[in-house]
Amino acid sequence: MNIGTDIQNSEIANFGKIFHFTLNDMSLIVFKKEYGYQAVCIDLLLDSTGKSAKEACDNLMKLLGSYTKQMISNHNGDKKAAFEYMTQTAYADNQLKVQYYIKYRQAKCQYVINRIAMEKRARSRMAELFALLRLIFISQHIRYRLMAAIA
Repeated sequence: MNIGTDIQNSEIANFGKIFHFTLNDMSLIVFKKEYGYQAVCIDLLLDSTGKSAKEACDNLMKLLGSYTKQMISNHNGDKKAAFEYMTQTAYADNQLKVQYYIKYRQAKCQYVINRIAMEKRARSRMAELFALLRLIFISQHIRYRLMAAIA
């Protein structure tokens, strides 16, 4: 699969971090595609697909395991050399990574904006609920007094 296909027009389904035993956390972005989902490890430029976002991420984790084993094999069993190579790859810059990181930051920014809006709405709803409860209790209190005055 061509990992860099139409990044700008791809719909982001999710984003986050992949926790890998050698490189700790790597950036992950999941795109909704016409055939399912594509999970991309931005740091190593690896991708996998699946029918669901979870399946694509699970497949990417398997791919990372295979990639790690292959890198160790390529370095004649020298894990340290393999991990150094993977680390250099993860921190190397190229134009494709830059495009993915731009999409990643856009998704993260939108997520934070949505969270702020949800918290604001939740506070607004909570304030409305308390105001409504105050009105109910105040009107109940007034009714009670009126009923007491009539009786």
